[in-house]
Amino acid sequence: MQLTPFDHDAHTGALIRLLNQEAVASALPFAEPFTEEDAVAYIKPLEAEPRKQWLLAIEHNDQTIGFIGYGRATYRHIVQCYYWLDATLHGKGFGTQALADFKQHIFKATEFTRIQALVEPDNPASAKVLERNGFVNEGLLHNYFYHAKNQRVYDVHIYAMCKEE
Repeated sequence: MQLTPFDHDAHTGALIRLLNQEAVASALPFAEPFTEEDAVAYIKPLEAEPRKQWLLAIEHNDQTIGFIGYGRATYRHIVQCYYWLDATLHGKGFGTQALADFKQHIFKATEFTRIQALVEPDNPASAKVLERNGFVNEGLLHNYFYHAKNQRVYDVHIYAMCKEE
């Protein structure tokens, strides 16, 4: 398994395919169905501001099986990440390994010293991926995350780890 920078031609089809899987789409604030136009709208800001946000493909056996996205958070030393994986591969360790590789990349190759992630309380599998990688649940943020698709505001847990930990 490896993480590779997002390539529009190589990865857009997989992005659309994965974001149309119900088990993936239900936890993310993207349109349903997720179309090519949605993909272009999502990718365009990533390509326009390469110093502020990024998207990496998770690849295994020459297949794109998921993505890890990340961007600068409130302060310049903090990166906030999010990830999703092909629903047929949930529970097989790919998410845990991808996050471990991501964490290593961030702390070795960038200036970031803190990684954080937000997890809705009804997504314990994502929380376990973070915990297996040494992230700590720092608390519950009330009415924090606006999910445009559901037009609801959700509480989320904030998980984080610092480089020196």
